[in-house]
Amino acid sequence: MTKNARGSELVDALLGPESPLVSQGFTFRQSQLDLAHALRNSLEDGGTSLFEAETGIGKSIAYLVVLAATNRRCVIATSTKLLQKQLLREISLLQEFGVELSFSQLNGVSNYPCLRTESGSISATYCETFDCSEAASCFYMEDRRKAQSSQVVIVNHALLLSALRTNQFENYFGKVDAILFDEAHNLLSSRNTDSTANLTRNFSVFLELADRDALLSKEQRNALLKVHSRFIQGLDRGELKAELLRFDDKLVSRFWQSQKRNSFDISALGKMLSKEVASSIFVSGTLRSYDGFESFSELLGLTVQTDYIADTVHDYGSQAYLYLPQNIEDNLDNLSSVIGELHELCGKGLVLFSSYNRLDGVSKRLSPYIDLIAQEPDQSGLASEFFDLDNTVLLATGSFWNGADLGDDLGFVLVDRLPFLPPDERDFLDFQLPLAVLKLRQGLGRLIRSERSFGVLCVFDSRLLKRSYGQSFLSVLPKDLPRTSSFEQIRKFVEA
Repeated sequence: MTKNARGSELVDALLGPESPLVSQGFTFRQSQLDLAHALRNSLEDGGTSLFEAETGIGKSIAYLVVLAATNRRCVIATSTKLLQKQLLREISLLQEFGVELSFSQLNGVSNYPCLRTESGSISATYCETFDCSEAASCFYMEDRRKAQSSQVVIVNHALLLSALRTNQFENYFGKVDAILFDEAHNLLSSRNTDSTANLTRNFSVFLELADRDALLSKEQRNALLKVHSRFIQGLDRGELKAELLRFDDKLVSRFWQSQKRNSFDISALGKMLSKEVASSIFVSGTLRSYDGFESFSELLGLTVQTDYIADTVHDYGSQAYLYLPQNIEDNLDNLSSVIGELHELCGKGLVLFSSYNRLDGVSKRLSPYIDLIAQEPDQSGLASEFFDLDNTVLLATGSFWNGADLGDDLGFVLVDRLPFLPPDERDFLDFQLPLAVLKLRQGLGRLIRSERSFGVLCVFDSRLLKRSYGQSFLSVLPKDLPRTSSFEQIRKFVEA
């Protein structure tokens, strides 16, 4: 029997209708089994592959089973900690059923405490810059060692991209057969990354460490503080570099070199991957924009050998209705009114906003009348809090547009505006529009997550029907998803 055939048999045994998982109450899904075989073929053939599989199919279990069946070493990168935790749970579950799959998790260095301080409160952000006496017992270095030997290494997108663009991939992970990006749609937001926020934070930590270890003279430190102050007040990145180079100091120079990774053109990703691994796999519930996979592939510089769309497991015709209010002026009073109507009819709901200002404005208008939770900047733990509540409306933005599992009891999801990025020099058709289409698909996908999901999807933006580009959004929504601009039709659907 060939190696390929053995892998196929193992996939059938683990995900087929008579698998031990099914015998313990898990649902057999033909679309999951088909996806797993397509993933297995992709690993066997090599090259770059794109896989779109909606929520509810079980795509992470599918690719974990395939990695175990084919015995491939793989780095799995996600964009959210939520999915990383899910992967760790699923690997443990598979191990309980006898699946052999060693794994480790590696975080960015700033997530680890520094053993050189009594409190451990300063992160190890620059531990590789200095000669460290604690290297042997350092938590970060221990995880680096584990990442060299485990079959599966779980990381976030940022760490993997950093390792690739600094030519440190093999130093981090050793020899690897494949790289798999889950939540791959979020890679597009990395395009031309130039993180002023990260640079500001890192500069602050650098000064703290330098001060702690007396690495700078008083004059040097005061001069750097002045530069830092000017940067926060508006000194641009190029001017900052010029100011730092004036110090002609090896330590300052190292800091600047370490920050070069903050500027990265994601369109170089394809070439970087081809140098490191035989197989590159991109997985998401939403990779296709109005032009299919083309925008995603071109923006990341990928030469794609295989693209695959998993069969749906949802009946959108009976589970959901798309509500597009028309002839209503776009202001916060009217938006609040529509949210109130949907809450009264559908109960628990999620409202996704394009900005915190609009979120705050609606919160002030609705909080006296309905139970709601309004997200605050940098707030954590909100998803789990909302998950256990009934008949509550969550007003949110940011990460809630994608990846958040808020349960099967949501009655409606409303998007306040089409999710375009703030206007800039980037091309509308080649970048802004395809990215907005993907983000809208992600946002609306918070509602229908299983066969038990039921409710109303609403886009409070008349441009969807009035502007020519609106069809680009509508064309990628499920074909059997009914839509209306009549609230009475929505009422009939919900009350039927």
